[in-house]
Amino acid sequence: MRPFTTLLLAGLTLLMTATASAATDSIAFNPALNYGAGDYPISIAAADFDLDGKIDLATANLLADNLSVLLNSGGGVFPSFTNFAAGGRPRWIVSARLNNDALPELAVCNESPAQINVLDNLGAGAFAVPTPYAVTGIGTIALYAADVNGDNAIDLVTTSTVSNLVVVCLNDGSGVFAPGVGYTTPSGPFGVFVGKLDGDSDLDIAITSFTPDNISVFMNNGDGTFAPRTDYAVGDGPWALEGGDFDLDGDLDLAVACANINQVVLMANSGGAFSIDSTYSVGVGPKCIRAADLDGDLDLDLLIANEGSDNATVLENTGGVFAVAATLAAGDGPRGICAVDLDNNRSLDIAVANSFSDNVSVFLNAVPAPYLCGDADGSGAVTISDVVYLIAYIFSGGPAPIPLLAGDADCSAAVNISDAVYLINYIFSGGPAPCATCP
Repeated sequence: MRPFTTLLLAGLTLLMTATASAATDSIAFNPALNYGAGDYPISIAAADFDLDGKIDLATANLLADNLSVLLNSGGGVFPSFTNFAAGGRPRWIVSARLNNDALPELAVCNESPAQINVLDNLGAGAFAVPTPYAVTGIGTIALYAADVNGDNAIDLVTTSTVSNLVVVCLNDGSGVFAPGVGYTTPSGPFGVFVGKLDGDSDLDIAITSFTPDNISVFMNNGDGTFAPRTDYAVGDGPWALEGGDFDLDGDLDLAVACANINQVVLMANSGGAFSIDSTYSVGVGPKCIRAADLDGDLDLDLLIANEGSDNATVLENTGGVFAVAATLAAGDGPRGICAVDLDNNRSLDIAVANSFSDNVSVFLNAVPAPYLCGDADGSGAVTISDVVYLIAYIFSGGPAPIPLLAGDADCSAAVNISDAVYLINYIFSGGPAPCATCP
C-alpha cells in the first residue's frame, strides 16, 4: 500500500474530474414487501436509528399506545419490529436529533391526553421510556420537527384539533421542551408544515383546517414567535400538506391532500401569499402527502397515502406540472408515507404505514440509480478521493462503492487494487477514462 499512499498524498489537491447526469427521468417501483408493525400504525418516520449505515423505520401505533421500530437488516428488509411505550393514542411520529448527540430521537404527539412524548435513543435501535410534555389544548394529531427560533436546537410544532390551536414547543438545546405556546387556528387543524414561506431566513408554519376548507400560514417574527395567521381557501376536507419549490421559482409552494374530494391541491407561493394553482386527482381518502425527487431529475415529485383505496399515488413533476406516474397497491388503510433510500442504492424507495392491516408496505425503486464509473464515493466526480475510498474498501473493510460497479474502473467484473491503479493512471497520467474498455 505504501507506493499508493505516496501517490495519493501527492495528488490530494488535484481537481481533475469527470461528471455525469444525475437524472433517471423515470418512476417505477417494485410490488410491496409487507412487514409487521404494532396495532394501528397511523404514521411513519425514517432514520438510521442504530447507526449501521442503513435507514430504519418507526411507526406510531394509535390503538396500542406505543411505537414500533423496524430495523433494516440490509437491502430494505425488515425482519422484525420492537415496540416501545409512547403515551396514549400516539398520532404522528417524527425523528430528529433533539438533544444534539449523534443519535436520532423519536417524538410523537398524543391525542389523549394531549401531549408530546420524546424517546431518547439508547443506541442499537433501543429507546428510553418516553418523557411527556404537556401541550396546550385537546387532541394533538400532527407533529413537525424544525428549528423555529434559530438557536440550532430542533423544536416541535403540533396541532390541537379540538382546541383549534397550533402549538410551538421550544427546545432548550438539551432535548428538554418548554411549555407549548398556542396560536389560534380555524376549526379542525390537522396537518402541519414548517418552512421558509416568505423568503427570509426563519421558518414559518402552515396548517390545514378541515372544517372551513382552508390552510393558514403563520409567519415567523424571527424569534420563534409567530404573527397572526393568514387564511387561504383550498379544496374540501384538507387533511395533510407538504411544502416544496415545485415550480423551481425559488419560493416554497404548498401541496394539500384534500380527503373529501380525493385531490391534491397545489398552492402557488407569490412573495409569501398563496393561491390555488392546480388540482390533481389521487386515490380515495388521501391522508398523508410527502415530496421527494423520486426520479433524480432535480424537481420534487409527490407521494400520497390513500386510506380509502388502499394504495399510494405517485405524482411525477415535470416543470411544475404533475401527472400520475404510479399507483402502488399497499395494505389495508394506508395512513403514513415517506420516501427514503432503504436498500442503499441511491434511489429513493417508499414506505407506507397501513393502519388497518398493522403492517408497513415497502416499495423498492425499480429504476437503478445512475452512477459514474470510477466514482466510488458517490461525489458525482472521479477524483483522488475515489482512490482513497477504494483502498479503504479493499484493505480496511471500508464501505463498498454504491453500486459496486461504480468501483470497477477497469471493467474486470471485480473491484480490487487494479481499479485503484487504473484510476491513478487516469487521474495523473492521462490514462483511459474509467470503463472506457468495457464491452
